[in-house]
Parts: sequence; C-alpha cells; structure tokens
Amino acid sequence: MSERIHRLLYRSEVSIVGTKEEVDAKVDAIVKDAQKRNAAIGVTGALVVVDKRFVQALEGELTTIRSVFERICRDLRHSHVELV
Repeated sequence: MSERIHRLLYRSEVSIVGTKEEVDAKVDAIVKDAQKRNAAIGVTGALVVVDKRFVQALEGELTTIRSVFERICRDLRHSHVELV
C-alpha cells in the first residue's frame, strides 16, 4: 500500500547576493540540483521566485517533505522562512 501524498507550502526571502543576473543564475543552479535530489527521494512540487521571494509547494511522503523543509530552513540562501 502506498503512502499518502502530503503537501507543504512555504515562503521565504531570497538571501542570495549579487546582480540580478548572478542571482538568477544561482537560483537556476539551485533548481537543477533540487530537481535531481528531490526526484531521488520521491518529492515533487513547484517553485516560484518573484521580487526576491521564494514560494514553494513540496509534495511527497510526510516525513520526507518535512526533512526537505528542515534543510531549507537551515539553508542560508533563504531568510524569514514561513510555513504557510
């Protein structure tokens, strides 16, 4: 029997410094890395970046998305992380 799918939604401020082009390139690299890592652990979702703010939905098994969220909370590229 498969696990129930859960969804977690958070928002945070982008703490990456640099020009717009540098920040955009760093965010693109984060997305590519996260897609690979998340696929390996069965997590899906969507990330939106607007005006130096992240909004992301994570979907997957509850303990797995909690673990991903805890890692995000410790990631210095995010500030003011808030569970929605």
